[in-house]
Amino acid sequence: MDYPSVVSPDLDKVIESWRSGIKLDVIDLQTNTTTSYSSIREAARNLEMSHSTIRKYSKMDSPYLERYKFKLSKINIPTSAG
Repeated sequence: MDYPSVVSPDLDKVIESWRSGIKLDVIDLQTNTTTSYSSIREAARNLEMSHSTIRKYSKMDSPYLERYKFKLSKINIPTSAG
């Protein structure tokens, strides 16, 4: 029996998105410290807040609860040739 292909034409884009990620810097304005995270969800767990709140405030210039500023940047993870 032939099954339909589950591979989309955009598979290369999907695979490339797995190889690249984000870096999130959280600036605590009360303690004047910066903590870097490799994902929004990791930061959300550590700060005990919603990942959607972090995403929203990373697009804004105002701090969350007058305490946290979020700065997102894209990083590329090198892949090994093989």
